[in-house]
Amino acid sequence: MIAYSLRNYLKTHKKLSLQGIGIFVLEETPAQLDFTAKLLYPPVSEIRFDPESQPNNNQFFNFLSRDLKVDKITSVRLYNEEMHRIKEALVKDGEYNLNGIGILSRLQNDAISFTKYNAGSSPLPVIGVERVIRREETHTIRVGEEERTNKHMEEFLAQPETVKKSNWWVYAIIAVLVIAVIILLFTM
Repeated sequence: MIAYSLRNYLKTHKKLSLQGIGIFVLEETPAQLDFTAKLLYPPVSEIRFDPESQPNNNQFFNFLSRDLKVDKITSVRLYNEEMHRIKEALVKDGEYNLNGIGILSRLQNDAISFTKYNAGSSPLPVIGVERVIRREETHTIRVGEEERTNKHMEEFLAQPETVKKSNWWVYAIIAVLVIAVIILLFTM
């Protein structure tokens, strides 16, 4: 009963401290787009465990009392009973299953380790993505430092290329005339 409330608190507040056991932090990685492979990876939630615990505040017990639909004193009592049950199971059985979160295990040096359910997996699938291009719709395209519309670029690219005439022979005649003038000036 209280285990589901603990899981709900972790999902809602992204952090859960269990007195004498440790802190659970929910870290969410947003969806990732692999443009080259044309894949969209789903968001992933990871639970990180730190064996150092902090005392819970009023917000935690207010949440428990609302979630369990009991008064605050009863929620504190139920929380303390659950902590006692967890610690007792760790000593007696060596592990405890936190429903919806993971499994706590006691190591030989009395340290507590945590194994998460389905580490790094997501219930959502990886999705293949394709770029959608609507030829009749107008959209902007970045060309160098400028933004232009696709219609403008289609018109620009549809223009025939103007072939620049080569006037190399004009430069050759000018060069020959200059050389002839120089030779005439030095021979006189």
